[in-house]
Order: sequence, then structure tokens, then C-alpha cells
Amino acid sequence: MKKIDTFLRRGGEFWYFGKSALDRYENKRPAVISVATTAGLGELAGTFDGIFYPGLDSADAALIYDGVTILFTTVDSPGTVPRFNMVPFNMLYSVADGKYLDREGEYDLLRKGMQEGNPVSGRDWTHLLRHIAWSDGDVPGGLSSLSFPPSLLREQDRFFLEDILTGPGAHLALGLLKEKGWIDAHFPALAQLARVEQNKEFHPEGNVWEHTLETLKYRKERPLNLSLSLLFHDLGKGRAEEVGQNRFHGHAQIGADLIRPLLREWDFPDDLINEVVYLVAHHMMPAAIERLPYHKKQETIESELFPQLLELYRCDLSSSFHGLDGYYDACRYYKSFRRNRKNPYRKADGSLKRGAS
Repeated sequence: MKKIDTFLRRGGEFWYFGKSALDRYENKRPAVISVATTAGLGELAGTFDGIFYPGLDSADAALIYDGVTILFTTVDSPGTVPRFNMVPFNMLYSVADGKYLDREGEYDLLRKGMQEGNPVSGRDWTHLLRHIAWSDGDVPGGLSSLSFPPSLLREQDRFFLEDILTGPGAHLALGLLKEKGWIDAHFPALAQLARVEQNKEFHPEGNVWEHTLETLKYRKERPLNLSLSLLFHDLGKGRAEEVGQNRFHGHAQIGADLIRPLLREWDFPDDLINEVVYLVAHHMMPAAIERLPYHKKQETIESELFPQLLELYRCDLSSSFHGLDGYYDACRYYKSFRRNRKNPYRKADGSLKRGAS
């Protein structure tokens, strides 16, 4: 965060608040940070290139810097930085001073790892859910009896989804979002997967939604394209039909076709959408990579995204009883493919070039 702090100091007074102040305190580097500032929108635009206005209740302006999305909330003074109905979310971090401001005597509770209070507003809920996604523990007790405010079920905030999906506890936050109706409201085709059962001989977690959450636990790294792809990789199973021994015939391509308009509706960048569509459309290919003729796999295996396709495959297998033999076989094949591409005497498929002996 130090690089971001240095960057922000060019533009006036800034305070990390809510979940982001806790991230700063715990030395986390999330995908999204919430910053309050006394600078007006015109001042921000004049100081920082790339400022845009997301049209959200939770942020007045936004900027992507050093791979992190900064969400700006404009305020009159530190005293008007948004407050929360939860402890210790009211602590601030002053970028100018490099110090934490304990507005409500919360620091001692923070040191003890304690939380008090329940979320009430939409801002309470969004910061709490983002915090859960970036925590290693369980979901705090007592939340099941609380209702989401209508604004949370209505607003399409891709930065909220991005911060949750790239956190190590994404499965925890998403499970709560499903329980509270958020998934049903925003992604009904995804919510439907909770009613699609799988063969428990190979999928001990049961239905497709539970399998999806399980795959997120096995990520070694958490880039957004992989995380979105894991969330939606089996989306097509809700509409696929059984053909012969194949319970979900063509589900990968069905899911890929569903994803593009869905992610565009959420205003995700086209480059990211193309990557997610590729990963979902081809996520079954690593399992058959050695059996397929080269002309049917050439375009897929030559993509610079193929290593991430292998990672998706590893997470998918890790959440089942299949074991990882298929993943290791696919990795060996890919290494052989890359080696052959560098060999002046062989084609990429391993066959000898004409005239080579």
C-alpha cells in the first residue's frame, strides 16, 4: 500500500476507511480500497489521470492504479467520513500523517480481534462482506437473522464483486450472499446451480453451487480472470441436457455463451470478459488434451491463457474425488508442447519437420 499512499499524497487529504483501514492495518493488499477525501471531483480529475465516475451509491469517483481500484468518497472533513454500525470499522488511516485515527476507542478491541455491532446500512454490509472475503476465519455469528437492505440487492457494483472474488475467503462471502438472496437477485442462472445435483461418487460436495464454492478454496493465486472463471465455470450445467453417458453435454460452451452478455451488463472490461469466456469455454479440454488431434486443440493450447486454464482445471479437480493425475498429465503435455515449439527440427505437435532426421 505504500506505493499507493505516495501516489495519493499528490492530491490532498485522504483517509482509508471501513474495511480498507483494517486492510491497511493488517498489511493486506486487496483488489479494491475505499478512500475518503476532501478533494472535490474536479480536483481529483485535475490531479489524477484516468479518473472515472462509476455511478454508484458507494463511491463518487474511481481510479485504477498499480493494479488496485481506488474508490473515492468525497467528504467535507475527517469528521464526515462515513461511519459504520460495527466495531472496529470506524478506524481511519490518514495517508498524509501515516497514522491511524481511533475515532471511537476501537483500537483495543481491534488488537484483541474482537468485533461488535451488526450491519444495518448497505455500506455496513458491503464493507463487512468484503472484510469476510479477505479474512481467514469463519463468518461472524448472528448474521443469518439479519436482512439485506434493498439497495444491496439492486445495485450492480462490479468492484464489490471483484474485491470479494479476489479474497482468500471468497467462498465464505459468496455463501452468505447466496443465503441472503443477493446471488438470486443478480445472477439467477448461478443461483439455479444449487438445485442441480451431481454424482456424489466424484463430487462429494453435492450440488453444482457447493462445488463452485469449493473450487475457490484451492486457488494458489487469485487473479480476477481466474476467480470469475471458477465462479461461472459450470454455469452451463443449469441448462445442459443429458446425452448418452454425458450428464451435462456441452455445458462448457453453454456457460461461455451465457457469460459474455452477463459480464457486459456489469460493465466489466472487454479484455477481461474475453479471458473469462476463453477459460470457461475450454475448461474441459485439459482432461482430454492428450487424446485430441492436434488441429482440434491447437488454438487453445497456443493461447497465452493456457497456463491459467491448467490452474482452473487443478482447482476443479481438487474439489472432487477425481484426484490430480489428469492435471499432472496435462502439465506434462503442455511442457512437451512448449519444448517442441522451440525445437527447430520438430513441429509443435512433436512430429519431425520435413527434412529433419
